[in-house]
Amino acid sequence: MIHTFELKLKTRYPTILLLQDVLGDEFINTLSSQQNWHLTNPLQLPGIRKINISSLGIGIYYISIEVEPESLIREELTVDLFDCDPGNVKVLKNTLNDTLLTFHERFPILNDGWYLSRIDYARQIETPLTSLYVDLAQRAKIPYHYMNKVGKPGSMYLQSNSTRYNFYDKYDYICKQDVSESIKEQCIDIYRTEIQFRNTKAIRYLRKKYDAPLLFDLFDSDIAIDIIRNSYQKSIGVEDYYRYDRAERVINTSSLKNKTRSNLISILEFISESNSYTEAVESLYYSDLVPSAYRDNLSKFKRHIKRLKELGINPILLPNDFEIEVLPNPYKELLTI
Repeated sequence: MIHTFELKLKTRYPTILLLQDVLGDEFINTLSSQQNWHLTNPLQLPGIRKINISSLGIGIYYISIEVEPESLIREELTVDLFDCDPGNVKVLKNTLNDTLLTFHERFPILNDGWYLSRIDYARQIETPLTSLYVDLAQRAKIPYHYMNKVGKPGSMYLQSNSTRYNFYDKYDYICKQDVSESIKEQCIDIYRTEIQFRNTKAIRYLRKKYDAPLLFDLFDSDIAIDIIRNSYQKSIGVEDYYRYDRAERVINTSSLKNKTRSNLISILEFISESNSYTEAVESLYYSDLVPSAYRDNLSKFKRHIKRLKELGINPILLPNDFEIEVLPNPYKELLTI
């Protein structure tokens, strides 16, 4: 359920000095000449990905530690996700405290002021259709206030100021990293969905929404599933994927009026020709290819998208040469606990 999280601590220089025994004199000298300092895999320990230290310039510092909880507990890199079972959370707390004390016996542990500054909820499935699912995600709706800031093959990253939706091919991603071949092999045919809350403002929003005030209250299976479900619905949608010919038959045999049927078919054709849902919406006000029913009429466009979804049809179509007429949305499998 959780891939990564970040813990943060506001502290003073004496605490920074406690890191010297582990990180060395060079660390202290470097930090004195710059405001921000980063070290990847500082303990050579799987699961502690990065430590960041920043100075406010008045003797106050922030220490943040990026953690992959499942790898930390197993003491080895893994593609598996952390399961938010209460027993697992207890083990994680104990492991984190032990890890913090490896910096120094007097280094602050969890109860000494650490707070959550990032959390990445995730689900994944194994499927030979990973590339297709990523392609379908890339053509889906981009929610309001989000942008596709990465735009690379093999992934769909939608980002706002504080949150990111990731839908991607784990094998494609991991092959670009410096990891062992055994880890790469674990990632073959893995389609992953991640919802990342990337700063303290986003974490405060979650704590208020789910009444989760304590440090590890957000490490909860029900919360994780609810977040992933809502995010998936806002972007990709939960309806199954149809080939055009099957979608046309479903629409034409529905109880809708003839004119509405014709409009729904035209909207599917238009989105398909536009390459993506977002491009279709953006072109409503200028393209000559826009069906007359929707020209300069976003509200009607959205109403008819809703009609399509009520028929169980995702507005993003399968390729015409795909071997089956209807492909179940991976949403159902991703959200099965």
